[in-house]
Amino acid sequence: MGLNLDLKHVSFSKLYKFDGKRERKLYPTEIGQIAGRAGRFTKNGTFGVTGEAENLEPTIAAAIEKSHFPQIKFLQWRNSNLNFTSVTGLIQSLEQKPTNENFVKADEGIDLKVFKTLSETEPLKGNINSVKDIKLLWEVCQIPDFRKISEFDHSTLLKEIFNFLKNDGILPDYWLHDQIKRLNILEGNIDALAKRLAFIRTWTFVSYKKSWLNDSLKWQGETRLIEDKLSDELHKKLTQRFVDQRTSVLVKGLKQRENLVAEINDDGEIFVDAQLIGRLVGLKFETDKSTSKEEKKAIKAAAGVVLGPQYHLRSEKIYNTSDEKFSIDENGQIKWDNAAIGKLKMGSTILTPSIIPIVDVEAGPKIVEKLQRRLDHFIQRTIENQFEPLLKMKEDHNLVGLSRGIAFRLVEALGVVPRDEVAEDIKSLEQSERANLRRHGIRFGQFTIFNQLMLKPAPTKLRLLLHSLMSGRSYPAPPQPGLVSIPSIPGAPSDYYSKVGYRLLGSRALRVDMLERLSDLLRTQNIWRGFEASVDMLSITGLTLDQFADLMHSLGYVSERDVRKKAISESETSIASNKKDMESMLEEKTLEKVSSKVELAVSETNLEKIKLPQTHLEDGMEAFYIFKYKKMNNSKDRKKLSAKVLQIKTGLSNKGDGAEPFEKGNRRKRVKNKNSSRPSVIEDKKKTGRNVDPHNPFAALLELKDKL
Repeated sequence: MGLNLDLKHVSFSKLYKFDGKRERKLYPTEIGQIAGRAGRFTKNGTFGVTGEAENLEPTIAAAIEKSHFPQIKFLQWRNSNLNFTSVTGLIQSLEQKPTNENFVKADEGIDLKVFKTLSETEPLKGNINSVKDIKLLWEVCQIPDFRKISEFDHSTLLKEIFNFLKNDGILPDYWLHDQIKRLNILEGNIDALAKRLAFIRTWTFVSYKKSWLNDSLKWQGETRLIEDKLSDELHKKLTQRFVDQRTSVLVKGLKQRENLVAEINDDGEIFVDAQLIGRLVGLKFETDKSTSKEEKKAIKAAAGVVLGPQYHLRSEKIYNTSDEKFSIDENGQIKWDNAAIGKLKMGSTILTPSIIPIVDVEAGPKIVEKLQRRLDHFIQRTIENQFEPLLKMKEDHNLVGLSRGIAFRLVEALGVVPRDEVAEDIKSLEQSERANLRRHGIRFGQFTIFNQLMLKPAPTKLRLLLHSLMSGRSYPAPPQPGLVSIPSIPGAPSDYYSKVGYRLLGSRALRVDMLERLSDLLRTQNIWRGFEASVDMLSITGLTLDQFADLMHSLGYVSERDVRKKAISESETSIASNKKDMESMLEEKTLEKVSSKVELAVSETNLEKIKLPQTHLEDGMEAFYIFKYKKMNNSKDRKKLSAKVLQIKTGLSNKGDGAEPFEKGNRRKRVKNKNSSRPSVIEDKKKTGRNVDPHNPFAALLELKDKL
């Protein structure tokens, strides 16, 4: 076995072995080596044979006990004075017979066999002519055949190594990595581990050839690490098979029908004769992971002795535990003390899920019923606490007609409904009906109808889980608490974002309450002429300027990006001046590069301004966007937006070039530009009978503002 263990006795099941050529009897020295595994520590060991083997001869047994073996009369020999002038010369020098009578010629080794094979194989046969090539091929052929698959496989591997060394001078790192990576696997039985261990030893040998590798120390470390891990795992598997004390105790007790004594500690670990056999997790007995098949029957019988009373004690403890000790994970499992004791399943309605207790059948029906009753109470109270505003709204008898229908939709959706799903009903609501719903915390947003309390982390997590149970669909985990925007999740169902209280806008999703706050800010802007994003807009969305632009595009806005000089305070100017003095030499070189880029940009664009790439801005410059709620279908619209950008960059007022003048005394009444044939967008109420542009979604607000 190759194990250095504290063995008391070694038994031989047979006294023959296959030595690679034939089946033969073990030599006395080999029997002595194997028997010597017993008694290697502080105690004397014994050896013998099983009933399947013939008895040892008394003389051999005595020789093993006294370590008296025949003297060695001959030594195997192979010539070390080699001739590398030609392939034939090397083979002849290796096959030379000894001249000393105490030496005998060694059997032909695997290295010489492989050398003969490769030297006669095309295309190597015609390319091995120099002394250097012959020496290199012989050195490669001396790599031991640890794998022992076949001579052909060993020759194929050595041929590949030789070709790399001859053509490139070294073994490429990528090739070595591929060879070694496939061996770094600890799964499998004893035979699989033993094969990998033999394979990695080949590469351990190669790693010590410094002239063959770029970094021999690196490969020595990697191969040795894998070899150690495989060796440890093989030792563990062999120990479990041959000397596992737990297996011995359990199987022996089962065969002899003994009453095994089992004990359980405070952590639920169950022991038999001081050997761990498993744990009581919640109300389920789990065997130790290393349990073998032959142990399971004995373990089940032994554990049953102590599990009966433990089921009753633990179920009583669970029943009297407060709700705070329970939790529900993303998969719908109800946990107590980190152990799963129940699982949620789809019920008759979204607010009444069913529960399946997780308990051993051996615990009995009374304990199952008791656990079911306790978990039903927990889930009922959890739903009542998290969705209390919705449940109160559901029971409000003042909600009748259409308002009651809206309330029903909100309860079914657990507090968050996209407005476009109930748009027609919302339009038909009377103000009194809206007021009744607002008393229950319902907010009528431009994009979403929701209850603010339902956006908290706990209701959000439970809402997503209950929707998943009802639909049978799998959803990603809810966003982390406190995030007002999140990146879009590849592969997420389309309704995922509304279920967690967000709305997908481009590459990111924004929480619905923050989207409504942004909508409130946008109503204060002139969305037709164009506006810049304010600090408040960026703050409530938690986005960068570029991310905010992507979000605005999803809301139907178009934008133009440009750069301008940044306003610098006196303190910032002083700091910048000091920094420039300290880094004058570096700054000089940088300015030269920037200057050349500026000249090139001006010459190419013939503009007075310089547009920089989005990923880089020069010192003292800042990026900005102009947003406008209108699709640009013609060049006039694009020119107008560009004019707005220029106006902001140069600081022109509304009365500057290209701006439309207002009539004195009435800011909301825009007149026709004398230099333009385009009619005014907003006309006088007396002339047309209209307050504002009918295409403006905020016409009512604009009218109210004029009156105030």
